Amino acid sequence: MSEDKKEKNEVVKAEENLPAPVSNCGDGLDELDNDEMEMPRFVIVQPTSQEGTQGKFRNSLTDEEYDEIDTTFLVLKKSRVMFGNELGEDPLCRSNDSLEPSSDVDSPPCEVCAESTPRGAALKCPCAMWPNTYAKNNDVSIKDAVKACYAKGKTPNATADISKTPPACELSFNLIGVFNGLPYVIGFRRSALRNVRKFLSGCKARMSQTGDDLCQCKVTMALQKITGGNGVYYVPYFKNPSWLTKEESEEFRNMFDQFASTDVSEGGDTKAEKPEDKPLAEGEVPF
Repeated sequence: MSEDKKEKNEVVKAEENLPAPVSNCGDGLDELDNDEMEMPRFVIVQPTSQEGTQGKFRNSLTDEEYDEIDTTFLVLKKSRVMFGNELGEDPLCRSNDSLEPSSDVDSPPCEVCAESTPRGAALKCPCAMWPNTYAKNNDVSIKDAVKACYAKGKTPNATADISKTPPACELSFNLIGVFNGLPYVIGFRRSALRNVRKFLSGCKARMSQTGDDLCQCKVTMALQKITGGNGVYYVPYFKNPSWLTKEESEEFRNMFDQFASTDVSEGGDTKAEKPEDKPLAEGEVPF
């Protein structure tokens, strides 16, 4: 055998022993299923927050921060959580649907948080009620109402105006949205709910007239700095809304089908951050 032919055969054999091209190796996480992935939670960084730059949206998984988020929302899910008085502690009670305590809560204050009615949720648990409303409905003093509403291991802010004591158990609006093509969840409580309710009410009014779905609305979510008697804090607002056609929103509609049943409530196996107690006007709910 000539030296040239021998060398050529050796090259062919060497090439046969090479590993497969990297492009055929997968991404390294082929065995991580979609239902095993944690959905990013975006939070509004407040002056009382322990991490992040105040006045920014923060991605809890990547720590990335944003001034604004161009987003499309898929679904609204309500929940409730009642913290104690210590920052970083596990919740005393929580509800994944705002109607019944979660199954992993050992001793909930009540068996039912609220009942769903054609006119909205009818509160049943005193911890979910405003004490001044409880006082009117039960013909008791505001002092006795606060005791009844805060009877399960949490005490109200002693320096606040007792007539403006907020509910012990906080209602949250949790919105699953899409940002840069990926799903995320963001929760709103207390003063943050005002603009969220206004935006969602506007969406629902349009949807009732046109038959559109929430996932057809593209909007920019930004933050407004509020300075007043309660100190400095940030609330969301929504600008530049536009509506996609049903064909243009097909991608978001498919994502809705995938994530509509996802539990996005806070306070499960993580220690959620509890904001400072501050005097509030009735109609506000905790951050």
